[in-house]
Amino acid sequence: MPLFGSPNVSKLAAKRDLPRLIKALSDSPVRGEAALALGQLHDARAVEPLIGALDDKGRVRSSRCGAGPPARWGADGRSGSPC
Repeated sequence: MPLFGSPNVSKLAAKRDLPRLIKALSDSPVRGEAALALGQLHDARAVEPLIGALDDKGRVRSSRCGAGPPARWGADGRSGSPC
C-alpha cells in the first residue's frame, strides 16, 4: 500500500482504478470501502478478488453485498444489479 497511509478509495473509484482498488482489499483500514467500491463498478474482473476477500471474517465479508451477485453480471461486467 502507499508509503504514507491508506489509499483514497473514493478517488480510486471515481477513476475506476480497478487494479488499485483490488490492492486496497489487503489494506485493513479501507478494505470494506474498497469491496463496496469494487462492487459498484460492476466489473467482472473484480469477482475473484472479492471472493478471495470473503475469507476475511471482518468488514469485507459484511460489505460483500456491494458487489452484487457475480452470476448476474454480464460478460461486459456492467449488466445486472447489485443486491
